[in-house]
Amino acid sequence: MKTRTLQVCLERAAGYYRLPVLLLDAIVWQEGGTDGVGDRDPDGSYDLGIAQINTRWLSVFSKYGITARSLLDNPCENLYAAAYVLDTYAQHFGGQNWFRATMAYNIGPNGWSNPVRYRIGYRYARSVMWKWRVLYERMRHDK
Repeated sequence: MKTRTLQVCLERAAGYYRLPVLLLDAIVWQEGGTDGVGDRDPDGSYDLGIAQINTRWLSVFSKYGITARSLLDNPCENLYAAAYVLDTYAQHFGGQNWFRATMAYNIGPNGWSNPVRYRIGYRYARSVMWKWRVLYERMRHDK
């Protein structure tokens, strides 16, 4: 269950990068990360915090003073980092191809010719799209 503060951070991060709020929310739901926890990937990198920001992004984020520790311990900063990652991939795929941007959030933008890798990303994106729809339906129902 998200706190009101975390919801505000999510909305602001999505707004800052002009992303659909519910898509970012669906990605966080899919990732299922925990504040203060990092999970090791098979390649030796780590996924950090609630949006599971991979440590491969630290070279980019370190220019802004963002560290692995801050991504672990500051959920709002973690959400802004997630929004940055999603926006980077959305721009890579022409601006609003949310399905491909979501695939890339999970498997990166390269190596899609590998059928196993592609299938992993595709399934991830399908699951996120389903969650996005669920969140949308909940929002409509609550109005």
